[in-house]
Amino acid sequence: MMNLGFIGLGAMGRPMALNLRKAGHALWVFARTPERAQALVEAGAMLAASPFAVAKMVDVLFLDVSDDVAAGDAAGRSRGAGSMKFLLTMLGLCALGLSAVAADMTDIRFQDQEPEQPAYGSRILILGERMRMDYGHDEEDFILFDRSTRMVWLVAHGERRLTGIPARPMKTVAKTVVWPQGWRLSQERQASDANALFQVRLNDQLCVEFKSAPILQTEARLLRDFRRALAGNQAEAWNGMPEALRQSCALVVDVRLAGLEYQQGLPLAIRYWDGRSRVYQSHEKRAAKAALFELPGGYQRLIVGGRP
Repeated sequence: MMNLGFIGLGAMGRPMALNLRKAGHALWVFARTPERAQALVEAGAMLAASPFAVAKMVDVLFLDVSDDVAAGDAAGRSRGAGSMKFLLTMLGLCALGLSAVAADMTDIRFQDQEPEQPAYGSRILILGERMRMDYGHDEEDFILFDRSTRMVWLVAHGERRLTGIPARPMKTVAKTVVWPQGWRLSQERQASDANALFQVRLNDQLCVEFKSAPILQTEARLLRDFRRALAGNQAEAWNGMPEALRQSCALVVDVRLAGLEYQQGLPLAIRYWDGRSRVYQSHEKRAAKAALFELPGGYQRLIVGGRP
């Protein structure tokens, strides 16, 4: 095992650092925003007070900063720590084609539709452990899911507000809702070549029907984990809702089996009990834009549940 250091923890560097720590390497990190290092510290990394403090402890130093000027500054600050075996930037790693860093992001397009409303396009961008959901424009409001920190963020530019939803373990979520007696849950799978049609019923009601293909399975798992990250919030909404307004299938799809649609691969089509639908359109790999996966600075932050 090696002594590794990261100066800067951006959209590419942070998931890479977390994977290296999980592999057992000793890790020292520095970030101008200490909150970015929280998941790494919880995984056993050491949070240093300066780039110099990182550099003097490690054999290999990774720089994940926003531009060449910042990279040069970080390298200069660490130079006094003595000779190191390697000094690598995220840009350099991408140029070398190393698989540890996601040099490309995945762009997935769906056509979504609400009941009695015209269909509209949606875009999902995935880079490492992060996923961004929007309507196809970089400058608009968006949802950001960071699996490494287990947080979902709703970004509203007009109000300059960030609303954070912390994910909860599914075992904990299951205990917050009492499953009504007499409800019978069934799942059916019909295979056709490589694709499969799934149907989930509650008693005699079809709650969700979806057709999956064994493609983009890594990206599909991130979508699944995003749905699971929201399950705790959905469970609280169910508990606080008047019984007359509750929809049984919502408890199944959003809480009990949250993320099921993305369990077997990318869904080609999804149809829900209430008339909502999603149809796959296309996907492509393209050059990553790390800035699209960052939270804007200077916005008011609100955390659901009051966690600081």
